[in-house]
Amino acid sequence: MLFSEITDSTALVRVDLNLPDLQSLDKVTCIVPTIRGLLNRNNKVVLYTHWGRPKNMEEEFSTKNMVETLKRSLAQHDITNPIEYINQSEDFENALELIQKSKSSIVLLENVRFLKDETTKDETKAYSLAAKYAKLADVFVDDAFGTSHRKQVSNYYMKDMLPWCYGLSHQQEMMALMTLKNNPKSPYIFIMGGAKLETKLDLAKKSLKKADKLIFGGLLVFTFLQAAKGLGLDEYKDVDIKNSKVEWDFVNEAKRLLKKYPEKIILPIDFVYDSDKKLGEYAADIGPQTLEKYKENIRGAKTIFWNGPLGRYEKVPFGQGTAKLARFIANLEDVYTVLGGGDVVAAVPHDVSKQFSFVSMGGGASLEFLN
Repeated sequence: MLFSEITDSTALVRVDLNLPDLQSLDKVTCIVPTIRGLLNRNNKVVLYTHWGRPKNMEEEFSTKNMVETLKRSLAQHDITNPIEYINQSEDFENALELIQKSKSSIVLLENVRFLKDETTKDETKAYSLAAKYAKLADVFVDDAFGTSHRKQVSNYYMKDMLPWCYGLSHQQEMMALMTLKNNPKSPYIFIMGGAKLETKLDLAKKSLKKADKLIFGGLLVFTFLQAAKGLGLDEYKDVDIKNSKVEWDFVNEAKRLLKKYPEKIILPIDFVYDSDKKLGEYAADIGPQTLEKYKENIRGAKTIFWNGPLGRYEKVPFGQGTAKLARFIANLEDVYTVLGGGDVVAAVPHDVSKQFSFVSMGGGASLEFLN
């Protein structure tokens, strides 16, 4: 069904309100168009989301704590409808009755992860829980792009239970990323940071076929630098990674990629270091020479996609490399720039990220979509 066809109904809307804290409102802002669109067509909006990784039903992860934040944020966008919290995790039949009786046009359900079968691998249990949710509404709207790569009850299995469509935020995410997937304007620069090469290697291989440059950052670089030294590449022979972690299982594959794409793969040439009791001294951020090298490789780009921070951004001052490169990119002209969700959105200052062409709310989801 089409989103515009949902009228005079109760819509169960899967949103991504997995907020790092109750002051971080970007994810709330994203769902405003979907909520407004449904309200304008006389629908009752029943929102549900995951929040954190609760082991049981910890009070700190209850969406009841979100109600006032959600109200304030929606009010900033001229949506002043009352919001009622309903706990479906205790009793679905009672939840249905409360939804039907509620005079509020917006309902917020309890954290979907309070129900253990939300993430079950047992399809019988998954469909059983989905059937309970299906009784709460007439239609299902998936507006949680950030969870689209997860096969869980509240998004994946609900599509077999009710007439459904994507919400406006989800549609916008797919349209923005489709440009990168199908027809990125060249020169196309892919910046790939983050923690685990294992989870990003397949995408790196595919991206090297399409991108003009693949700039590595974060913990991913150490395996490639080890490979570069094994190949005797002069540019990297004096780069000192100290005690930084190398994913040894992938060094040979990194060597193969460096041999195949020597002009496309761009790696750091210096670092800013930190130390701790366990590791000793390690590379925590890119250095000033690397920052200039990255800028030089980015100049003239027409398309830039960036997923994952370049350094340990959560610890001052090791987010400077990410922040400075982001500011440089934000000031470029005539270039389509996309921040690929997750940690890189948290690492880039808000006044800078809003200058990008598009900011995705899905880190892993954006990578899965492009893969």
